[in-house]
Order: sequence, then structure tokens, then C-alpha cells
Amino acid sequence: MTIFFFSDISWEGLHQRPQHLARRMAKDYRVIWIEPIVLSKKPSIKLQEVIPNLYTISLPAFPYNARQKWIKFLIYPISNLAFIRWLLLKIQLLVLRKVMSNLSISDNQYIFFYQNFHYINLEKHFSPKLIAFDYIDNAFGFVELPKHIVGDWKHTIEMSDFITITSPTLKKQVEEFRKENIFLVSNGVEYKLFSETKSALRPTDLPAGNPIVGYVGAVYQWFDFDLLDYLCHEMPDINFAIIGRDHPDIKEKTDKLKNHNNFLFLGFREYSTIPAYLAHFSAAIIPFQRNELTKSVNPVKLYEYCAAGVPTVTTNFSDDLNEFKELIFIADTKEKFKSSIESSLQKANDELFRQKLKEFAKLNDWDKKYESISKLIR
Repeated sequence: MTIFFFSDISWEGLHQRPQHLARRMAKDYRVIWIEPIVLSKKPSIKLQEVIPNLYTISLPAFPYNARQKWIKFLIYPISNLAFIRWLLLKIQLLVLRKVMSNLSISDNQYIFFYQNFHYINLEKHFSPKLIAFDYIDNAFGFVELPKHIVGDWKHTIEMSDFITITSPTLKKQVEEFRKENIFLVSNGVEYKLFSETKSALRPTDLPAGNPIVGYVGAVYQWFDFDLLDYLCHEMPDINFAIIGRDHPDIKEKTDKLKNHNNFLFLGFREYSTIPAYLAHFSAAIIPFQRNELTKSVNPVKLYEYCAAGVPTVTTNFSDDLNEFKELIFIADTKEKFKSSIESSLQKANDELFRQKLKEFAKLNDWDKKYESISKLIR
């Protein structure tokens, strides 16, 4: 059996839920990872085996989430033209049919596993054994999408044999259009990688001395930059370290934060190196604004922080956070966030609390998450 894994991101992108699930699928199935073409990377128009039994190929799609404003400015009116959408579909069909022909894949011998629902119209031209939709973020929380995309999203919900969602808020959103075969499979962590860090050497770009309070993940418009500015000013004896890619739209805001001597923007770091950074964090933060996107987010970083035994402070960006209230500090105001960091630094020396965090993370290992989805597929 072959799984066509329709992804929102490239295989080499920020290592997160898509790659974790696909790697595990490749142990049971042949996996074709289908990623959208982006300007920053040369497209792979031929299958490339990146790990045993997992192949990548690029498939054109409208880049609604492009980093460049001029692309988004052009793509919206262009994608509203029915002829252009028809032409794009024909190109997608040509590529996918060639893949199936080269691999001698026949009807009912493959599965369509969607995370990127923008490819959903392909299903009308094929006969997959199963259609699954792994709905991991609010589709309409990132950018404003053309009206026809809403129809594609609803079609994905209607056509899927089962839907997995990452948060209770997303479940409520999907249940407006269907009630059956919706399953909560939250995010997870590679527990062994993130928990066994006692002997990890301090990364050379992390200063010694003052406690380090850190964040790992994407830095985008949903980040609360005013809160970080406040914390850096009010807590000069703490170094605030941010690890992740920043978006061009927010460069001015990150540049402003760099005026603080205790603010460190380290940029992107390879996934395999992140545990070493967490091993030297005294506390971790998730400083998100509350909006349509974040209120349904189930942060992977929360599980990774816990696996490393690092106390976490978050803003109150989602009602779903109440599930973790015994494990994390949730702050409604800047002042409460500051005091919560002070409390978390005390908890950093509480071995029983650190062990409690690790036990929670162990129950949410990616192997367990994949097993839940694997049972649904079987």
C-alpha cells in the first residue's frame, strides 16, 4: 500500500508533526511526500528517496502563504480565475499520474492523506482506498483566503473517511459540517531525543551566567512582541533567547527587540540541536497573541519543553490550555507573565515537578500519536 502524503511544507522545512508522522508511516507503507513548490527551494520534479521508503516530489499549488507580499498580491486575483485553477489541476494530474505509472500503482492500492487541503480536487480523478484529513491548524487563521478555497475546505471535510484534529477548538470547527469519524490526536514529541540531555554541552551561542528563558519555533505576526519588549526591560538579569525563523513582515519588530542587551535572536537551528539548547534553558515561554489562529493551536514546543523538564509560561492564547494548567503557568497580563517567569525559575530546581513534566511528555511520544492514526488507517 502507498500513502500519498499531501503536505503544507517542504520535507526540509521546520521539523514538526508532518515529518514525524510521515517518517513513521514509511515503516509500514511506501510514502510519497507531496510538497508545494516554493521560490526558496528548487522543486523536485522527480521522485527522490530522502529516507528508506519515503519519496518526495513537488507539486504546484497557489502560494497563498508566500513570504513575499508581491506574490500574494498577484496570486489572489489570478487564483479567482476558473480557467487558471483548471490549468493548475491539469498540471497536478499530469505529475501525479506519471508518479503512479512509474511505480505501477493501481486503483485501491493507495491512500490519500491530506494535511494540505488545497490538493483536494485531485481526489475526483483518482480512486484511493482511503481519504484521510489531518487537520492541524485553523485553515483561515494564517491569511485571508479566496472564497473558492472555503469550498475546497468543506469538500475535504465531507469527502474524508476520517478526520484527525489536534485540538478541541478545531474539533468544534469541523463539527459544524460533520459529526462522525472525527478523532482528537494532539501533537507530540520525540521523547528520547528531548529528555536525555543531561550531558548536553552548552551551545556556543548561549551565554553563561544569567538564567536563560527561551522560545523555540516560528516567529510571526501572532508573536506578542510588546510582551517581549516589556520582559526584557523589566527583567534585565535574565537573557531571553529566541530560536526560529522570522518572517520578513516582522523584521522591524525583532530589530527593535535587539536593542535590549538581554535579548538574543539566534535564528533557525537544526532540529537535532534543539534539545541541547533546551537543556540550558531555565524556563521556556510561548508568548502568543490570542487570535483566530492561536486559539486552536496545540503547540509542539510545549511537549518538547516538557520532555526536557523545562517549566513553561504561556499567554492565555487558547481556552484549550486549561487542559495543561497543572503543568504550565498561564498569564493573562504582562505583569502576571513576569511573575510567572519568576515562579517558573523556582520550579526549575524542583526535581519532582520536572519529573512530572517528563512523564506527561512520555505519554505523548510521536510513536503513540502515529499508532492512533495507524489504527484508524487499518
